[in-house]
Amino acid sequence: MRTFWMVAGLLLVMIGLAALSSNAWGSGKSLSSFEKKWTFGAGELRDLNVKSDYKVRMKFVKSTDGSNSVYVNGKGPEKMAEAVQDIKLEDGKLALDLREPRKWFSLFDFTALRADEEIVVTMADGAALEKLGLHLDSGSLTLDDANAATADISIDSGSVAITRLSAGKLNLEADSGSIKADGIQTNDGEVSADSGSIKLEHVTGPLRVQADSGSIKLYKDDTSNVELKADSGSVYVHLPESYAGDFDLKTDSGSIFAPEPKRETKDLVKVRADSGSIRIEQGP
Repeated sequence: MRTFWMVAGLLLVMIGLAALSSNAWGSGKSLSSFEKKWTFGAGELRDLNVKSDYKVRMKFVKSTDGSNSVYVNGKGPEKMAEAVQDIKLEDGKLALDLREPRKWFSLFDFTALRADEEIVVTMADGAALEKLGLHLDSGSLTLDDANAATADISIDSGSVAITRLSAGKLNLEADSGSIKADGIQTNDGEVSADSGSIKLEHVTGPLRVQADSGSIKLYKDDTSNVELKADSGSVYVHLPESYAGDFDLKTDSGSIFAPEPKRETKDLVKVRADSGSIRIEQGP
């Protein structure tokens, strides 16, 4: 018993020291403003990769004068803000590392609650990225009007909100947080959430969706194949009236509602739910 209290006391002391340290390393420190713009010719930027610990708002806009650029601004820790100024476009790749080196007591660093970053990608007509990579350790992501041959987006802890994304190959995943997207076009798409719901509207192209703990809602604009799996949560799929394929629906514990399949085409909607209901609807 005596040993127990000694260990407990030591842990309390360590927590106290960590909290004090956070005043110097985390919530008590001021944030620095930063901004930088990279300009480039047609085809010079092929790969855009962003890594961040903070909230990111990213949008793609059409150039009005034929120029191409990437502009970033926001607030963050001083060292990170200074490092942004040294980033260069090299060999067709722009790697924006908007993170701060980890500290031992990073658990008590609340800077991420106040830091934010905005990225504006301006592209001329006909220009598009070959690769778009967005990787956030902690923070929400807002993405508008993105266009790339391949898009790889991952969030460890935070929500994702996407409006209009076109990618030949798409990988979108969130470990802890919800995913909402409106206007996805892809030839090969995969969306997953470990802990959080998924809602995808106006989707065109074949898609695989998985939610380990959370519901799935999918609204398709075309009749291409979809495969959905929910370990713990319900699944809802809305299809256009023109869908004339088949259904493959199974749930271990829950109800299933779906119209009679026409089986006139080879299109397939496959759904698996371990614990939850499945509902398929067709209409305008």
